[in-house]
Amino acid sequence: MNADDSYVNVRPRTLFISDGPIGIGTDQVESLTSYFDRVARDNDFTVGTLLWGSRLAEFEPSFPELVTVRKIGASSLAHGSVCVSAMGLQFAEALAKLTGRPCVPRMNWCLATEEVSHARLLRSHLAWCPQCLSEDKEAYFRGLWDLALTSACHKHCFDLRTTCAQCGASQSRYRAQGNIFCCQRCEYPLSSSPPVRATPENIEIARELGILVAEVTGGRIRISGRAMKASLFRWAEAQGADSVNKQRRLFKVSKSLLSYWRHSEKLPSLQRLIELCLSLGLPVMDVCQGELDPTEEPRPLRGPISKAWQHRRITCARRKEIETELREFATSPFPPPLKQIATKLGVDLSTLEGIDAKACAKISASGKSHKSIVTAVRFERFRQHVDLRISRAKQTGEGLTIKTLGDTLPNPGIMRSPKCREYVAQMLKKARRDQCDPRG
Repeated sequence: MNADDSYVNVRPRTLFISDGPIGIGTDQVESLTSYFDRVARDNDFTVGTLLWGSRLAEFEPSFPELVTVRKIGASSLAHGSVCVSAMGLQFAEALAKLTGRPCVPRMNWCLATEEVSHARLLRSHLAWCPQCLSEDKEAYFRGLWDLALTSACHKHCFDLRTTCAQCGASQSRYRAQGNIFCCQRCEYPLSSSPPVRATPENIEIARELGILVAEVTGGRIRISGRAMKASLFRWAEAQGADSVNKQRRLFKVSKSLLSYWRHSEKLPSLQRLIELCLSLGLPVMDVCQGELDPTEEPRPLRGPISKAWQHRRITCARRKEIETELREFATSPFPPPLKQIATKLGVDLSTLEGIDAKACAKISASGKSHKSIVTAVRFERFRQHVDLRISRAKQTGEGLTIKTLGDTLPNPGIMRSPKCREYVAQMLKKARRDQCDPRG
Protein backbone atom coordinates (compact mmCIF):
# COMPACT_ATOMS: atom_id res chain seq x y z
CA MET A 1 0.00 0.00 0.00
CA ASN A 2 1.33 3.46 -0.91
CA ALA A 3 1.82 6.05 1.77
CA ASP A 4 -0.80 8.33 0.27
CA ASP A 5 -3.34 5.47 0.36
CA SER A 6 -3.02 4.78 4.07
CA TYR A 7 -5.93 7.04 5.10
CA VAL A 8 -8.40 4.29 4.14
CA ASN A 9 -8.50 1.61 6.81
CA VAL A 10 -9.00 -1.58 4.76
CA ARG A 11 -9.82 -4.79 6.56
CA PRO A 12 -7.73 -7.92 5.82
CA ARG A 13 -10.98 -9.53 4.69
CA THR A 14 -13.17 -7.82 2.11
CA LEU A 15 -16.70 -8.54 0.99
CA PHE A 16 -16.21 -8.20 -2.78
CA ILE A 17 -13.49 -9.68 -4.96
CA SER A 18 -12.45 -7.34 -7.75
CA ASP A 19 -9.45 -5.89 -9.50
CA GLY A 20 -8.60 -2.28 -8.86
CA PRO A 21 -9.80 0.59 -11.06
CA ILE A 22 -8.30 0.45 -14.54
CA GLY A 23 -5.75 3.11 -15.50
CA ILE A 24 -5.73 4.95 -12.17
CA GLY A 25 -3.49 8.01 -12.45
CA THR A 26 -3.63 8.11 -16.27
CA ASP A 27 -5.83 9.87 -18.81
CA GLN A 28 -7.57 6.52 -19.47
CA VAL A 29 -8.69 6.08 -15.85
CA GLU A 30 -11.97 4.27 -15.27
CA SER A 31 -14.92 6.28 -14.00
CA LEU A 32 -16.29 5.50 -10.52
CA THR A 33 -19.70 4.45 -11.86
CA SER A 34 -18.07 2.11 -14.39
CA TYR A 35 -15.94 0.55 -11.64
CA PHE A 36 -19.01 -0.01 -9.48
CA ASP A 37 -20.70 -1.80 -12.39
CA ARG A 38 -17.58 -3.96 -12.85
CA VAL A 39 -17.51 -4.85 -9.14
CA ALA A 40 -21.08 -6.11 -9.44
CA ARG A 41 -20.29 -8.18 -12.55
CA ASP A 42 -17.09 -9.65 -11.09
CA ASN A 43 -19.09 -10.95 -8.12
CA ASP A 44 -21.95 -12.39 -10.23
CA PHE A 45 -24.38 -9.63 -9.29
CA THR A 46 -26.21 -6.99 -11.22
CA VAL A 47 -26.08 -3.38 -10.12
CA GLY A 48 -29.75 -3.59 -9.13
CA THR A 49 -29.13 -6.67 -6.97
CA LEU A 50 -26.14 -5.03 -5.31
CA LEU A 51 -28.14 -1.89 -4.49
CA TRP A 52 -31.55 -3.33 -3.59
CA GLY A 53 -31.32 -7.14 -3.55
CA SER A 54 -32.11 -9.06 -0.39
CA ARG A 55 -29.26 -11.54 -0.94
CA LEU A 56 -26.75 -9.10 0.57
CA ALA A 57 -28.88 -8.05 3.55
CA GLU A 58 -27.32 -10.70 5.79
CA PHE A 59 -23.86 -9.12 5.31
CA GLU A 60 -24.87 -5.62 6.44
CA PRO A 61 -24.26 -6.20 10.21
CA SER A 62 -20.70 -7.39 9.51
CA PHE A 63 -19.98 -4.79 6.83
CA PRO A 64 -21.58 -1.41 7.73
CA GLU A 65 -19.89 0.07 4.64
CA LEU A 66 -22.33 -1.98 2.54
CA VAL A 67 -25.21 0.03 4.03
CA THR A 68 -23.44 3.26 3.01
CA VAL A 69 -22.82 2.04 -0.53
CA ARG A 70 -26.41 0.90 -1.00
CA LYS A 71 -27.97 4.00 0.54
CA ILE A 72 -25.87 6.59 -1.32
CA GLY A 73 -25.59 4.62 -4.56
CA ALA A 74 -29.34 4.21 -4.93
CA SER A 75 -29.85 7.98 -5.03
CA SER A 76 -26.60 9.28 -6.55
CA LEU A 77 -25.35 6.82 -9.16
CA ALA A 78 -27.71 7.85 -11.95
CA HIS A 79 -26.82 11.53 -11.58
CA GLY A 80 -23.07 10.91 -11.32
CA SER A 81 -22.84 12.90 -8.08
CA VAL A 82 -20.84 10.04 -6.54
CA CYS A 83 -17.90 11.53 -8.49
CA VAL A 84 -18.22 15.17 -7.41
CA SER A 85 -19.95 15.38 -4.01
CA ALA A 86 -18.91 14.93 -0.39
CA MET A 87 -21.53 12.21 -0.03
CA GLY A 88 -20.06 10.56 -3.12
CA LEU A 89 -16.67 10.57 -1.40
CA GLN A 90 -18.23 8.57 1.45
CA PHE A 91 -19.57 6.16 -1.16
CA ALA A 92 -16.08 5.79 -2.69
CA GLU A 93 -14.39 5.26 0.69
CA ALA A 94 -16.96 2.62 1.68
CA LEU A 95 -16.52 0.86 -1.69
CA ALA A 96 -12.76 0.94 -1.19
CA LYS A 97 -13.13 -0.94 2.10
CA LEU A 98 -15.53 -3.48 0.60
CA THR A 99 -13.16 -4.24 -2.30
CA GLY A 100 -9.81 -3.73 -0.60
CA ARG A 101 -8.78 -1.08 -3.18
CA PRO A 102 -7.57 2.06 -1.32
CA CYS A 103 -7.17 4.07 -4.52
CA VAL A 104 -10.94 4.16 -5.24
CA PRO A 105 -11.58 7.50 -3.39
CA ARG A 106 -9.21 9.23 -5.81
CA MET A 107 -11.88 8.83 -8.49
CA ASN A 108 -13.97 11.44 -6.65
CA TRP A 109 -13.02 15.06 -7.43
CA CYS A 110 -13.65 16.25 -3.85
CA LEU A 111 -10.46 14.56 -2.68
CA ALA A 112 -8.29 16.73 -4.94
CA THR A 113 -10.18 20.06 -4.84
CA GLU A 114 -10.98 22.79 -2.35
CA GLU A 115 -12.86 26.11 -2.39
CA VAL A 116 -14.51 25.23 -5.68
CA SER A 117 -17.95 24.15 -6.89
CA HIS A 118 -18.40 21.05 -9.06
CA ALA A 119 -21.68 22.19 -10.58
CA ARG A 120 -22.02 21.26 -14.28
CA LEU A 121 -18.59 19.61 -14.26
CA LEU A 122 -20.07 16.30 -15.43
CA ARG A 123 -22.55 15.65 -18.24
CA SER A 124 -25.94 14.26 -17.32
CA HIS A 125 -25.69 11.02 -19.36
CA LEU A 126 -23.06 8.59 -20.59
CA ALA A 127 -20.64 9.42 -23.39
CA TRP A 128 -18.30 6.92 -25.02
CA CYS A 129 -15.82 6.31 -27.81
CA PRO A 130 -17.01 3.27 -29.84
CA GLN A 131 -13.46 2.51 -30.94
CA CYS A 132 -12.17 2.38 -27.37
CA LEU A 133 -14.98 0.05 -26.25
CA SER A 134 -14.37 -2.31 -29.19
CA GLU A 135 -10.58 -2.44 -28.62
CA ASP A 136 -10.65 -2.88 -24.81
CA LYS A 137 -9.77 -6.32 -23.49
CA GLU A 138 -12.30 -5.53 -20.78
CA ALA A 139 -14.62 -2.72 -21.84
CA TYR A 140 -15.08 0.17 -19.42
CA PHE A 141 -16.08 3.85 -19.41
CA ARG A 142 -13.40 6.50 -18.84
CA GLY A 143 -13.61 9.25 -16.26
CA LEU A 144 -12.52 11.72 -18.94
CA TRP A 145 -15.68 10.98 -20.94
CA ASP A 146 -17.81 12.12 -17.99
CA LEU A 147 -16.51 15.70 -18.18
CA ALA A 148 -19.00 18.01 -19.88
CA LEU A 149 -16.23 19.86 -21.75
CA THR A 150 -14.87 16.67 -23.31
CA SER A 151 -16.39 16.01 -26.72
CA ALA A 152 -13.72 13.86 -28.41
CA CYS A 153 -11.43 10.87 -27.83
CA HIS A 154 -7.86 12.10 -28.24
CA LYS A 155 -6.61 8.53 -28.62
CA HIS A 156 -8.60 7.72 -31.77
CA CYS A 157 -9.51 11.32 -32.78
CA PHE A 158 -13.24 10.52 -32.94
CA ASP A 159 -16.19 12.41 -31.50
CA LEU A 160 -17.70 10.89 -28.37
CA ARG A 161 -21.12 9.35 -28.82
CA THR A 162 -23.84 10.54 -26.43
CA THR A 163 -26.85 8.72 -27.92
CA CYS A 164 -27.57 5.29 -29.37
CA ALA A 165 -26.78 5.10 -33.11
CA GLN A 166 -29.90 3.01 -33.75
CA CYS A 167 -32.71 4.54 -31.68
CA GLY A 168 -31.19 7.86 -30.55
CA ALA A 169 -31.74 7.22 -26.82
CA SER A 170 -29.47 8.75 -24.16
CA GLN A 171 -27.83 6.28 -21.79
CA SER A 172 -28.06 6.47 -18.00
CA ARG A 173 -24.85 6.20 -15.98
CA TYR A 174 -25.72 2.75 -14.72
CA ARG A 175 -28.06 -0.07 -15.60
CA ALA A 176 -29.84 -2.02 -12.89
CA GLN A 177 -30.19 -5.15 -15.05
CA GLY A 178 -28.46 -6.27 -18.23
CA ASN A 179 -25.32 -5.22 -20.09
CA ILE A 180 -24.38 -1.57 -19.68
CA PHE A 181 -22.45 -1.68 -22.97
CA CYS A 182 -25.70 -2.12 -24.91
CA CYS A 183 -28.40 0.49 -25.46
CA GLN A 184 -30.78 0.61 -22.53
CA ARG A 185 -33.74 0.90 -24.91
CA CYS A 186 -33.03 -1.25 -27.99
CA GLU A 187 -30.02 -3.39 -26.89
CA TYR A 188 -27.87 -2.10 -29.75
CA PRO A 189 -24.12 -2.49 -28.89
CA LEU A 190 -22.62 0.89 -28.05
CA SER A 191 -19.29 -0.19 -29.54
CA SER A 192 -20.97 -0.63 -32.95
CA SER A 193 -21.80 3.07 -33.28
CA PRO A 194 -20.25 4.55 -36.46
CA PRO A 195 -17.25 6.77 -35.65
CA VAL A 196 -17.20 10.46 -36.62
CA ARG A 197 -13.91 12.30 -37.08
CA ALA A 198 -13.36 14.99 -34.44
CA THR A 199 -12.02 18.47 -35.07
CA PRO A 200 -8.38 19.25 -34.12
CA GLU A 201 -9.59 21.79 -31.53
CA ASN A 202 -11.77 19.24 -29.73
CA ILE A 203 -8.97 16.64 -29.81
CA GLU A 204 -6.55 19.11 -28.24
CA ILE A 205 -9.08 20.05 -25.56
CA ALA A 206 -9.64 16.36 -24.73
CA ARG A 207 -5.88 15.79 -24.52
CA GLU A 208 -5.40 18.68 -22.09
CA LEU A 209 -8.35 17.64 -19.93
CA GLY A 210 -6.97 14.08 -19.94
CA ILE A 211 -3.78 15.36 -18.31
CA LEU A 212 -5.88 17.07 -15.63
CA VAL A 213 -7.87 13.86 -14.96
CA ALA A 214 -4.62 11.87 -14.72
CA GLU A 215 -3.15 14.27 -12.16
CA VAL A 216 -6.34 14.35 -10.09
CA THR A 217 -6.84 10.56 -9.92
CA GLY A 218 -3.11 10.03 -9.40
CA GLY A 219 -3.20 12.23 -6.29
CA ARG A 220 -0.48 14.49 -7.69
CA ILE A 221 -2.38 17.78 -7.69
CA ARG A 222 -4.51 19.86 -5.33
CA ILE A 223 -6.88 22.27 -7.10
CA SER A 224 -7.85 25.47 -5.28
CA GLY A 225 -10.59 27.69 -6.65
CA ARG A 226 -9.14 30.71 -4.88
CA ALA A 227 -5.69 30.08 -6.38
CA MET A 228 -7.18 29.61 -9.87
CA LYS A 229 -9.03 32.94 -9.68
CA ALA A 230 -5.95 34.75 -8.40
CA SER A 231 -3.82 33.26 -11.16
CA LEU A 232 -6.25 34.33 -13.89
CA PHE A 233 -6.51 37.90 -12.56
CA ARG A 234 -2.71 38.22 -12.30
CA TRP A 235 -2.42 37.11 -15.91
CA ALA A 236 -5.14 39.58 -16.99
CA GLU A 237 -3.36 42.49 -15.28
CA ALA A 238 -0.09 41.49 -16.99
CA GLN A 239 -1.93 41.70 -20.33
CA GLY A 240 -2.87 45.31 -19.58
CA ALA A 241 -6.40 44.61 -18.31
CA ASP A 242 -6.05 46.72 -15.16
CA SER A 243 -9.70 47.76 -14.87
CA VAL A 244 -13.00 45.93 -14.51
CA ASN A 245 -14.18 46.85 -18.01
CA LYS A 246 -10.94 45.70 -19.63
CA GLN A 247 -11.01 42.41 -17.72
CA ARG A 248 -14.66 41.92 -18.68
CA ARG A 249 -13.81 42.30 -22.35
CA LEU A 250 -10.77 40.04 -22.03
CA PHE A 251 -12.67 37.25 -20.27
CA LYS A 252 -15.80 37.85 -22.43
CA VAL A 253 -18.12 37.81 -19.40
CA SER A 254 -20.66 40.24 -17.98
CA LYS A 255 -19.64 42.93 -15.52
CA SER A 256 -21.83 41.45 -12.78
CA LEU A 257 -20.22 38.02 -13.18
CA LEU A 258 -16.75 39.53 -13.06
CA SER A 259 -17.62 41.37 -9.85
CA TYR A 260 -18.95 38.10 -8.44
CA TRP A 261 -15.62 36.42 -9.19
CA ARG A 262 -13.60 39.26 -7.69
CA HIS A 263 -15.50 39.94 -4.48
CA SER A 264 -17.81 37.04 -3.65
CA GLU A 265 -16.75 34.53 -1.02
CA LYS A 266 -18.93 31.85 -2.59
CA LEU A 267 -17.32 28.93 -4.37
CA PRO A 268 -16.46 29.46 -8.06
CA SER A 269 -17.41 26.78 -10.58
CA LEU A 270 -14.49 24.57 -11.60
CA GLN A 271 -16.19 23.85 -14.93
CA ARG A 272 -16.52 27.57 -15.68
CA LEU A 273 -12.90 28.29 -14.71
CA ILE A 274 -11.61 25.47 -16.93
CA GLU A 275 -13.84 26.68 -19.76
CA LEU A 276 -12.37 30.15 -19.35
CA CYS A 277 -8.81 28.78 -19.53
CA LEU A 278 -9.59 26.89 -22.73
CA SER A 279 -11.33 29.83 -24.37
CA LEU A 280 -8.33 32.07 -23.62
CA GLY A 281 -5.82 29.46 -24.80
CA LEU A 282 -4.15 29.20 -21.36
CA PRO A 283 -2.64 25.93 -20.03
CA VAL A 284 -5.24 24.37 -17.74
CA MET A 285 -2.72 22.59 -15.53
CA ASP A 286 -0.77 25.77 -14.75
CA VAL A 287 -3.94 27.65 -13.85
CA CYS A 288 -5.26 24.79 -11.68
CA GLN A 289 -1.99 24.74 -9.74
CA GLY A 290 -1.95 28.54 -9.44
CA GLU A 291 1.41 28.64 -11.23
CA LEU A 292 0.46 30.45 -14.44
CA ASP A 293 3.21 32.72 -15.72
CA PRO A 294 1.71 36.23 -15.98
CA THR A 295 3.61 36.73 -19.23
CA GLU A 296 2.11 33.58 -20.78
CA GLU A 297 0.81 34.33 -24.27
CA PRO A 298 -2.51 32.77 -25.37
CA ARG A 299 -1.95 29.86 -27.70
CA PRO A 300 -3.97 30.05 -30.96
CA LEU A 301 -4.43 26.28 -31.15
CA ARG A 302 -8.22 26.33 -30.79
CA GLY A 303 -11.21 28.60 -31.14
CA PRO A 304 -13.15 30.02 -28.18
CA ILE A 305 -15.29 27.46 -26.39
CA SER A 306 -17.91 30.06 -25.36
CA LYS A 307 -20.83 29.27 -23.11
CA ALA A 308 -22.37 26.85 -25.59
CA TRP A 309 -19.95 23.97 -25.09
CA GLN A 310 -22.78 21.58 -25.98
CA HIS A 311 -22.71 22.99 -29.51
CA ARG A 312 -19.40 21.18 -30.13
CA ARG A 313 -21.01 17.81 -29.38
CA ILE A 314 -23.68 18.17 -32.05
CA THR A 315 -23.01 16.26 -35.26
CA CYS A 316 -23.20 18.01 -38.62
CA ALA A 317 -26.35 16.08 -39.55
CA ARG A 318 -28.07 17.02 -36.28
CA ARG A 319 -27.00 20.66 -36.71
CA LYS A 320 -28.70 20.79 -40.13
CA GLU A 321 -31.87 19.28 -38.67
CA ILE A 322 -31.93 21.91 -35.91
CA GLU A 323 -31.34 24.71 -38.43
CA THR A 324 -34.25 23.48 -40.58
CA GLU A 325 -36.66 23.21 -37.65
CA LEU A 326 -35.56 26.56 -36.26
CA ARG A 327 -36.26 28.31 -39.57
CA GLU A 328 -39.70 26.70 -39.70
CA PHE A 329 -40.45 28.13 -36.26
CA ALA A 330 -39.15 31.53 -37.42
CA THR A 331 -41.61 31.60 -40.35
CA SER A 332 -44.55 30.61 -38.15
CA PRO A 333 -46.98 33.47 -37.36
CA PHE A 334 -47.11 32.50 -33.66
CA PRO A 335 -43.84 30.71 -32.77
CA PRO A 336 -43.40 29.31 -29.23
CA PRO A 337 -40.84 30.88 -26.87
CA LEU A 338 -37.16 30.17 -27.57
CA LYS A 339 -36.73 28.26 -24.31
CA GLN A 340 -39.56 25.95 -25.27
CA ILE A 341 -38.04 25.42 -28.72
CA ALA A 342 -34.63 24.65 -27.20
CA THR A 343 -36.16 22.05 -24.88
CA LYS A 344 -38.04 20.45 -27.76
CA LEU A 345 -34.87 20.24 -29.89
CA GLY A 346 -32.79 18.87 -26.99
CA VAL A 347 -30.24 21.70 -26.71
CA ASP A 348 -29.75 24.68 -24.43
CA LEU A 349 -30.66 28.23 -25.37
CA SER A 350 -27.08 29.44 -25.94
CA THR A 351 -26.45 26.53 -28.32
CA LEU A 352 -29.60 27.39 -30.25
CA GLU A 353 -28.47 31.00 -30.64
CA GLY A 354 -25.04 29.83 -31.75
CA ILE A 355 -26.53 27.70 -34.54
CA ASP A 356 -28.75 30.41 -36.08
CA ALA A 357 -28.73 33.77 -34.31
CA LYS A 358 -30.87 35.49 -36.97
CA ALA A 359 -33.69 32.97 -36.69
CA CYS A 360 -33.60 33.21 -32.88
CA ALA A 361 -33.75 37.03 -33.06
CA LYS A 362 -36.73 36.84 -35.44
CA ILE A 363 -38.56 34.43 -33.11
CA SER A 364 -37.90 36.69 -30.11
CA ALA A 365 -39.14 39.78 -31.99
CA SER A 366 -42.24 37.93 -33.16
CA GLY A 367 -42.95 36.75 -29.63
CA LYS A 368 -42.76 40.30 -28.26
CA SER A 369 -45.07 41.69 -30.93
CA HIS A 370 -47.68 38.99 -30.34
CA LYS A 371 -47.31 38.90 -26.58
CA SER A 372 -50.45 40.93 -25.96
CA ILE A 373 -52.47 38.69 -28.28
CA VAL A 374 -51.17 35.54 -26.64
CA THR A 375 -51.88 36.96 -23.18
CA ALA A 376 -55.45 37.80 -24.16
CA VAL A 377 -56.06 34.33 -25.61
CA ARG A 378 -54.66 32.63 -22.50
CA PHE A 379 -56.78 34.78 -20.20
CA GLU A 380 -59.91 34.00 -22.25
CA ARG A 381 -59.23 30.25 -21.92
CA PHE A 382 -58.62 30.72 -18.22
CA ARG A 383 -61.87 32.69 -17.83
CA GLN A 384 -63.89 30.00 -19.63
CA HIS A 385 -62.42 27.27 -17.41
CA VAL A 386 -63.13 29.23 -14.21
CA ASP A 387 -66.70 30.01 -15.26
CA LEU A 388 -67.37 26.34 -16.10
CA ARG A 389 -65.84 25.15 -12.81
CA ILE A 390 -67.88 27.59 -10.72
CA SER A 391 -71.06 26.68 -12.60
CA ARG A 392 -70.54 23.00 -11.79
CA ALA A 393 -69.86 23.85 -8.14
CA LYS A 394 -73.17 25.72 -7.96
CA GLN A 395 -75.05 22.67 -9.21
CA THR A 396 -73.37 20.27 -6.76
CA GLY A 397 -73.28 22.67 -3.82
CA GLU A 398 -69.52 22.37 -3.55
CA GLY A 399 -67.72 25.08 -1.60
CA LEU A 400 -64.88 26.54 -3.63
CA THR A 401 -61.93 28.69 -2.58
CA ILE A 402 -59.21 30.32 -4.64
CA LYS A 403 -56.79 27.52 -3.68
CA THR A 404 -59.10 24.59 -4.42
CA LEU A 405 -60.13 26.13 -7.73
CA GLY A 406 -56.50 26.82 -8.67
CA ASP A 407 -55.58 23.18 -8.01
CA THR A 408 -58.05 22.06 -10.70
CA LEU A 409 -56.59 24.31 -13.41
CA PRO A 410 -54.53 22.75 -16.22
CA ASN A 411 -51.84 25.33 -15.43
CA PRO A 412 -52.05 26.23 -11.70
CA GLY A 413 -49.14 28.65 -12.09
CA ILE A 414 -51.42 31.11 -13.86
CA MET A 415 -52.91 31.93 -10.46
CA ARG A 416 -49.75 33.90 -9.66
CA SER A 417 -51.07 36.59 -12.01
CA PRO A 418 -52.83 39.36 -10.01
CA LYS A 419 -55.35 39.79 -12.83
CA CYS A 420 -56.31 36.09 -12.72
CA ARG A 421 -56.54 36.02 -8.93
CA GLU A 422 -58.72 39.13 -8.95
CA TYR A 423 -61.05 37.60 -11.53
CA VAL A 424 -61.39 34.36 -9.53
CA ALA A 425 -62.08 36.30 -6.34
CA GLN A 426 -64.82 38.33 -8.03
CA MET A 427 -66.48 35.26 -9.55
CA LEU A 428 -66.40 33.36 -6.25
CA LYS A 429 -67.88 36.37 -4.45
CA LYS A 430 -70.64 36.59 -7.07
CA ALA A 431 -71.34 32.83 -6.76
CA ARG A 432 -71.71 33.08 -2.97
CA ARG A 433 -74.02 36.07 -3.37
CA ASP A 434 -76.17 34.12 -5.86
CA GLN A 435 -76.38 31.15 -3.48
CA CYS A 436 -77.56 33.38 -0.64
CA ASP A 437 -80.15 35.12 -2.85
CA PRO A 438 -81.19 32.76 -5.70
CA ARG A 439 -83.54 35.44 -7.08
CA GLY A 440 -80.66 37.92 -7.45
